[in-house]
Amino acid sequence: MRRGLHRLRTRAELLVVAALVFGAAIGAVPGGPAPDARDVIAIVDPTADITRDIAAHSDIDVRWAERGLVVGEVAPGTSLPAAWNARVVARRPGNLELGLLRGSDVAHTVAQMARSKAAAAAVLMTVARVPAVAGEAWILFAPPGTWPEDLIGCHGGLVLAGHHLDPRTIFESAPPAALGAPHAWSAQARAVIAAVAAETLQANVNALGLDSSGQPANRYVFGAPLATVYGPWVEHTMQRLTAGIPGAAVSRQPFDMRRCVGDSVTNGTNCFQTASAYNVVARIPGTVPGTGIFVVCAHLDATGSRNVPWSYATGNGLERATPGAEDNASGVACVLEMLRNTAEGVRTGSVAFAFDLEFVAFSGEEVPALASEQGLVGSEQYVLKRTAEGVRFLGCFNFDMVGYNHLPDNLQIVYNPASHWMANLVRDAVLAQAPPRLVPVLEIDEQRASDHNSFWARGVPAVLSADAPVDSLRRYSTYHHPTDVVAAVVASKLAQTTRALLGALLRFDTVAPHPPQLLFAPEELRLLRPIGGSDFTYRAGFHILHPGTPLRARTTVRSVGNTYAGPLRIELATVGGGAPRRVFFDSSATVDVPPGGFIQVDHLVPILTGDAGTLQVEARVTSVDTTGVSSVQSSQQGYNVAADVLAPGAIVVRVKPNPVRDLASAKIEVDVERHANYDLDIFDLEGQRLAGWSGDVEPRSSGGVSVSFPLSQLARPGTALNLRSGAYIVRVRRHGAAVESASTTVPLVIVR
Repeated sequence: MRRGLHRLRTRAELLVVAALVFGAAIGAVPGGPAPDARDVIAIVDPTADITRDIAAHSDIDVRWAERGLVVGEVAPGTSLPAAWNARVVARRPGNLELGLLRGSDVAHTVAQMARSKAAAAAVLMTVARVPAVAGEAWILFAPPGTWPEDLIGCHGGLVLAGHHLDPRTIFESAPPAALGAPHAWSAQARAVIAAVAAETLQANVNALGLDSSGQPANRYVFGAPLATVYGPWVEHTMQRLTAGIPGAAVSRQPFDMRRCVGDSVTNGTNCFQTASAYNVVARIPGTVPGTGIFVVCAHLDATGSRNVPWSYATGNGLERATPGAEDNASGVACVLEMLRNTAEGVRTGSVAFAFDLEFVAFSGEEVPALASEQGLVGSEQYVLKRTAEGVRFLGCFNFDMVGYNHLPDNLQIVYNPASHWMANLVRDAVLAQAPPRLVPVLEIDEQRASDHNSFWARGVPAVLSADAPVDSLRRYSTYHHPTDVVAAVVASKLAQTTRALLGALLRFDTVAPHPPQLLFAPEELRLLRPIGGSDFTYRAGFHILHPGTPLRARTTVRSVGNTYAGPLRIELATVGGGAPRRVFFDSSATVDVPPGGFIQVDHLVPILTGDAGTLQVEARVTSVDTTGVSSVQSSQQGYNVAADVLAPGAIVVRVKPNPVRDLASAKIEVDVERHANYDLDIFDLEGQRLAGWSGDVEPRSSGGVSVSFPLSQLARPGTALNLRSGAYIVRVRRHGAAVESASTTVPLVIVR
């Protein structure tokens, strides 16, 4: 904790000094709080019940909400419910605006702000950092109107915190009912996925990244070739791929956007000149009219705006190459390949969808901030137009910057809370590919990073596929440079990425019957830390664990095919930290799980003396398919236990020896400090009480002692303890007027 506070203070001082060096005099922070100063509070890991309470609480103004974090403001001294675990992280003076910095290096951002004329006189304070699912969030203050556009624009890491947000939006929603329940792939669907070809993807990248003479292309958002060469090529390719499908159509959607010409950086010459552009849309109708639309998209335009000579030339109306091979010929190539395989499957009857599919190449994504746009113009116009026509969007897959392999085999799957189910489908489709395969990384994000944000802004679930974390993409040396050329694009990675998103889409194919299947996804093993009657997701470094403190494991198994009726076995164990492997839960049962249904199991994870260090909870799920073949799926979650420190009031219990081979010699030891009532019980793994003892225990010395209870004496009166080989649970409860009530469990393994 101290180490973290030292880092925070160091970075905060760095930023304040940097702001002063850059001449910050306007809007300086006064010595005391302004009359309308507000306390900034952070609430980490709020439960659904807590977010409902926050939304209904009149004293808090929620400024930011994401999964795992709510940031709000209250009047100084406001009392909030203890169950929220809210902490005041800063006091905002009334003359400063609140912003959040997400996923970026703070010092780097300060340097960027200093280069912005709008922020040259700003005072920037880094007042706090708080943990969140998406990484650290830094809370920043600055005078109103001084946040530079290059930081809050299309690819910015700075978020202007809004007002009066509903924190309930941080919880994930289920797939739209119109999509139906996701299911296992049919043999025909697997063949469609396997048909994705790296050779075709490479040809697409070459067609978009090179001109007719083989030189780097110019797909600048305001350049003539985008509309006269590359847009028509995409249109003709889409027409060829959809030929022969009844009702399929390819169209252009025109729109206007603003641009700057001349030396706009210094004098703003012609900064509001209108330019025309268009999106290219290929539509494949579904089998049930009116079901809705699922979108697969990427942006076609490119820019070299980070190269000064290129920017100067194009700002004065000259044509300069900007091939945008990674950003974003790679994404458009994937859209076209996904269209090719989907269209062929629909044409041959191998696959079908109840909903309409629209494959879109957007323009206007790279409109610069100096044009008073923040990018994403084409996708915003598309969503507005289709919404006005009364269509219902079901979801969107967006490809943007997927061709580089600087992070070997990494596939970033970026989502917001409402889109988590889509991210899971993409991840599962990646893991289903034969090795060597990509490494899927789920990243929750709220930035205007690409065209998927136009869908997020209207409540439509969407995910972005990229080859690196969002804040890392713009750090590529070729990002928004004319040096973003086709030679660096890896076609095999494009093929794997396309198969993943195509596989996720084909989970909603309606042609073939779908066999029963149970899915245990890696993140469906969750560790929960009960605090004050509420469950919080355990997070290493934030929740401190000691022997005796409660920790629970929650395992969720979902049905992704037709109704599963058969055996299901769930096993949990703790592993590592020098401790022996301890199996502490095992469930075997015959279950009946309908499509889209799930089975959830919660169980206590015992934190024992000697468990110091890093340990793992491992879950194994075994099911049997219709042919009698067993399927085993597993996942692990790590947790850290502090060394040699017990939680206040904790019960320390040991079974000696463990495993037990001779019941007559085994005993249970309990550390007793004061007189209290103790209950000792032995349960099997189905929860049946097999033996026990209850009574008063008095320590024989004032310093406390360890009291032993022979295992054989815990049998019921008139019976002998006869435990067969297997795993059991020992539960010890303490209660009494002079002590704090507590309970703990330890595993017991019998080997006969």
